[in-house]
Amino acid sequence: MGRMNIHGRAVTFINLHFDHKEGAKQVQNVLRWLDDVTPPVVLIGDLNYRPDDPLLKPFEHRLTDTCQMVHTDLSREANVRGTLLKENIRVDYILVEPQFFTVQEAGLIPGSHRKVSDHIGYFADVVLK
Repeated sequence: MGRMNIHGRAVTFINLHFDHKEGAKQVQNVLRWLDDVTPPVVLIGDLNYRPDDPLLKPFEHRLTDTCQMVHTDLSREANVRGTLLKENIRVDYILVEPQFFTVQEAGLIPGSHRKVSDHIGYFADVVLK
């Protein structure tokens, strides 16, 4: 977790990497932790679950998937292609509180840089309101 001052406002950034076997417990722990974090919050990481997985549903009360906040060619590619290099599954996310942020773009890094990891880099161009 880290905080940055952006235009005079403190923004909390949380980076996570969920264990795919402990998802339910980890989600509940993060939700309890978020209750103590002053908004606005950006949650980033490998959550190891598909966007439609019921385990991620509890985040929706506070956070929104940046890939779902824009409808561009790049965001559509990220949803279809996914972030795992060898499978078409998206497990990497940038989640934001929509009342504090707008998303201008979201997608995967360019093809020439996609083989540096077993995950394809995912980015979001996010603006603090």
